[in-house]
Amino acid sequence: RPAKETGGWSRLAKFVMKRPVSVLLITLIGLGSLTALGLNVKLGQVDDRILPKDNRVVLATNQIRERFDGREGSPVEIIANKGSFDVEQFAIKLSKEDHINRVQTKTGFYKEGKLVVPFASSNLETDEYSRIVAIADVEPRSPDGEALTKQLRNMDSNIMVGGSAAIYTDALAGITNNLPWAALWIILTTVILLFLFTGSLLLPIKAVLLNFMSLFATMGFLVWVFMDGNLHWLIGDFASTGTIDSSSLVLVAVISFGLSMDYELFLLSRIKEQHDLGLDTTDSVAVGLQKSGQIITTAALVLAVSFFAFASSGVSIMKMLGLGIAFAVLLDATVIRALLVPALMRLFGKANWYAPKWMKWVQRKVGLEH
Repeated sequence: RPAKETGGWSRLAKFVMKRPVSVLLITLIGLGSLTALGLNVKLGQVDDRILPKDNRVVLATNQIRERFDGREGSPVEIIANKGSFDVEQFAIKLSKEDHINRVQTKTGFYKEGKLVVPFASSNLETDEYSRIVAIADVEPRSPDGEALTKQLRNMDSNIMVGGSAAIYTDALAGITNNLPWAALWIILTTVILLFLFTGSLLLPIKAVLLNFMSLFATMGFLVWVFMDGNLHWLIGDFASTGTIDSSSLVLVAVISFGLSMDYELFLLSRIKEQHDLGLDTTDSVAVGLQKSGQIITTAALVLAVSFFAFASSGVSIMKMLGLGIAFAVLLDATVIRALLVPALMRLFGKANWYAPKWMKWVQRKVGLEH
């Protein structure tokens, strides 16, 4: 049977479109508040603390953190060419740096600029290279570890710095340096595909902006939960390290953006269908939301329940993945689709369907049909 053209969803759409400015302001304040929670986000990488607090590994490692200064299990590894580098002078200088507890070379241990334990070691030198091992007192997979790595690399251009902190630093740089290009690729392809589908210049841009708005609100929510340590009563106990895992955050963002665009496409297809049949923007939005609201809500609930099951995991990054995607899906299917879309389309009016003539011609020739 054909879906009803009147019902709860159409009444909600008409309610919103009678007072679009008020609804828009209230909704933006709410989403902005969530987004503001993520302004102090600090990216890191997972370590032993992703496990439950009573795990033996976590208990042992926390004892090491509390009772000993250095991170012995994650040393800074430095390689230097023997021919053009004074290893001992560099070790003396390095041992005076902040957050460096001890430096080891082939001749012994250095601390605070002095050789404190002299000895000879053959496994720290080859015919061409010398190896220097430094023990730091910062968490390697954290902003402090990143700062330390950059600090050491700036000390001398002849050294190569490795270890857990350097791996984290370069992995984070690999993500952040390419993120603008990835975002540009997603935005351009999404805008082009939606234009070919709708024939509108404004609707694709609106869809991308709303999806990013939902995404930023979700990021703020995740920072509030996992970086600030909230909602333990809902998803169980976990350790708050003061950072958010960078790889998991990217994964949540990409999956959430894709699912949000799916719902946007469902809704736009029904709205465009009614507009093509001759209804004005207000009526086509109301009927389109009524016809798509149930399937969007059902799909969102199915996905949210499935992903929220991950939040029961004892591993914190699985909790973050499940809770983040579930929250993003429900936020998008309710607040974005039911409130912001009708409000904005009511304000834009006929401009929703505008495009230059040459773009209309392109859309008619190669456009996508639903």
